[in-house]
Amino acid sequence: MDRIIAPYTVTAGAADVAPATGTPGYATDGNPATNTPATLWPSYQYNAIQEEIMAAIIGSGQTPDRTKNNLLMSAFPLVVPTTPTLKLTNTIFVEDKQCFMVWITVGAYTGYMSPECGMWMDGWTPNPLPFQVNAIGTTVNNADYPALYARYVASGLLVSSGSWVPGTLNICDVVAGTTFKLPDLRNMHKRMTGTNADTANA
Repeated sequence: MDRIIAPYTVTAGAADVAPATGTPGYATDGNPATNTPATLWPSYQYNAIQEEIMAAIIGSGQTPDRTKNNLLMSAFPLVVPTTPTLKLTNTIFVEDKQCFMVWITVGAYTGYMSPECGMWMDGWTPNPLPFQVNAIGTTVNNADYPALYARYVASGLLVSSGSWVPGTLNICDVVAGTTFKLPDLRNMHKRMTGTNADTANA
């Protein structure tokens, strides 16, 4: 796509008959006082705009729908300051978490979730990054980590408080529906896909 070349645009090519000043390719309003017509908008430019928009919509995996006027917005990730509770588009970038999130349903939870939610990550900073939380057995609020709670529950990693022990990738309810305890993975080694007993912990 490019700016237009048409009669009475600001000169951008040899085909123009237009004012000599202004931004090349910009349309003009004309001037009745001097009998200067406005830009004659060419059909190819309408077609170019349409096809540019259609390419973005179809390229994002959506089906064109003349009853919807938000498909172009949904074709691109949005940058938002914090995690919204309502769906804006399928994929967003959340500034305060410094990560991409997708709209997803996991168990009883429907909302935005990082694709890495619940993943055991190696830390390389003194404190957790905005998209991380320390796995040190901390009790946290369900309201602060609804996606994380849903991911663990859906993965079968929620255990009773009596069964929760340090060193396992499990959570437990502290006050059901209000708070839960994170895993405590301090001094543990990753076993990857092995099945032998973990005898390498410190």
